[in-house]
Amino acid sequence: MKPSLDEKAIQTQYRLIEALQESEARYKSLVNSLKEVVFQTDMQGRWNFLNDSWTELTGYGVEDCIGNHFLDYVFPDDRQYNRELFEALIAGDESCLRYDVRYKHRDGGFRWVEVYASLVYDDVGQAVMRSGTLTNITERKASENERERLLSILDNSSDFIGMLDANGAVIYVNAAGRSMLGLMADDDVSGMSLTDFHPRIESERIYDLVFPQISRLGSYRTEVVFSHRNGQDIPALAAFSVQKNRDGRVESYSVIAHDLRAEKEQQRRIEHIQRLESMGVLAGGIAHDFNNILTAILGNAALAERKNRTDPQSTQRYLNNIVESSEKAAELCKQMLAYSGKGKFIVKPVNLSEMVESIVKLLEVSIEKGVTLRFRLADHLPLIEADASQMQQIIMNFVINASDAIAGKSGIISIDTGVIEVDRAYLDSTFVYDELMDGSYVFLEVSDTGCGMDKATQERLFEPFFTTKEKGHGLGMSAVIGIVRGHQGAIKVYSEPGVGTTIKVMFPASQQHGGAISVEPSSHELRRCSGSVLIIDDEESVREVAALMLEDMGFDTLCAVDGLDGLDVYRQHQQEIVAVLLDMTMPRLDGKGCFRELRRINPDVQVILSSGYNEQEATSCFTGKGLASFVQKPYRPEVLMDAVHAAIGAVKEH
Repeated sequence: MKPSLDEKAIQTQYRLIEALQESEARYKSLVNSLKEVVFQTDMQGRWNFLNDSWTELTGYGVEDCIGNHFLDYVFPDDRQYNRELFEALIAGDESCLRYDVRYKHRDGGFRWVEVYASLVYDDVGQAVMRSGTLTNITERKASENERERLLSILDNSSDFIGMLDANGAVIYVNAAGRSMLGLMADDDVSGMSLTDFHPRIESERIYDLVFPQISRLGSYRTEVVFSHRNGQDIPALAAFSVQKNRDGRVESYSVIAHDLRAEKEQQRRIEHIQRLESMGVLAGGIAHDFNNILTAILGNAALAERKNRTDPQSTQRYLNNIVESSEKAAELCKQMLAYSGKGKFIVKPVNLSEMVESIVKLLEVSIEKGVTLRFRLADHLPLIEADASQMQQIIMNFVINASDAIAGKSGIISIDTGVIEVDRAYLDSTFVYDELMDGSYVFLEVSDTGCGMDKATQERLFEPFFTTKEKGHGLGMSAVIGIVRGHQGAIKVYSEPGVGTTIKVMFPASQQHGGAISVEPSSHELRRCSGSVLIIDDEESVREVAALMLEDMGFDTLCAVDGLDGLDVYRQHQQEIVAVLLDMTMPRLDGKGCFRELRRINPDVQVILSSGYNEQEATSCFTGKGLASFVQKPYRPEVLMDAVHAAIGAVKEH
């Protein structure tokens, strides 16, 4: 019996249902085989499908979660962020989303998940559900976090850290390295090479010498010089290492470099502090000497005032004494400025015997009571090429150390100068400039009858910051030997505990002969002049005496109490002012700022700078800016006249 049409239809429907079920089973099996979680939610965010990977990802069963809101399984700290993204997707602000978020795990922890989500639309274009995938990226995140942690450590390091590829091209430079090189944080270093980081000669040395050593030894330490973008050379101690693959081929180089400028700056500061301490040792004696000089000035001035009433002709002797005492005070100030290190180092012919004689007063006030100074200074001593202020500092340092070694007891400090013939064997026994030759040397020798030094102390004598004193004074012997080496000299130490110490420094004799050149103030008569000179100085007594000197030369004078006042006076009287006598240190607006503004008002203004510091120190910031001349305080009328004439271009009459 043949089946009816209804039975055929039913059989067809059964076969279609079976095929559909088989297809669905295959689809479900395929979906469940995926490592990624495949999900669907309704438009409110409730799960309506999750594949089996969900359980592996979160530890929760699929059936237990269907119908629950997906945000219930997002890590609490990430829910608000995830909610905002979901709402943006539902609102149609985004067609699809890809983002990272943390999902809770049943064990109490969380897993990092990369979410990909998009909307599903029906036949009429209406969004009906949200579907997508969840991919476990916990390991990748851990790796990224570790990389970020390591990069944070590298970027927070105070040392230069960099990496180069096998060809020497830059791969990475940390924040400290960028700062050392003058690079901005967002500057792209990829493609740069060592030639961008070092002077050309230094780059060649690293390529030709350092890299082969690294490849052979695996690591190598050496001092290198980096180049800042502003052209400054930066000394550093660098440790290079190499990374190779399994075949032994170089994959990359790494370098860690420590900036040595900080150590040099620290040494400079310590030396500065020591110099200040040394100045403190001198302060009492200097005050004593100044009081003596001022007593002479005040006494002669008072006598001149009294005699002027009854016998004006007899006052000249007292006035001469005032001038002489004032010049002694000025010379004492110059010595103190030289000792404090103010001004540039200027190498010129120096007579060591005359140098010692010029600072006898400083030496006498630097030593303890009960200590006697003895001098054996050679006459007609050959000159040496040296910086006078540095030589003064060496002499002062030796004498202060000798006085400290005598330690408050009675004793003798001897200062000798002379000429010595030395051979190679003698030079080898000294702390010496590397390329000294045999021959004739000028020496300075300071001996004391103090406590002396044992061998261990002598071996450490020139170490930076080494001292046997509770409170150090002076430069320190490491700085002294630096000065000696800088002058291509040598230093020799003799010492014995309980007997005393002798320190001898030697310098090559100069080819020049004769005594030190000195410039005496001109003795010509003051030339009568005309026009107005503006005096800008915050000290009333200085303004008054400068005005008297200038008016005696025939000038009219205008006075101002500081830089701002000086600018106002200059604007009002510019046409009659032929020169400006400008103090360097003033309140409100100093000499540098006032000079700049005067030049803006009149580029041709003739400015004479006046300062208590020496010319090199005072005019260093005016180089090339049109300063007319300089006069150092205190000054005689003749010196001021020379400076004014130089400024206004007048011809002096002798």
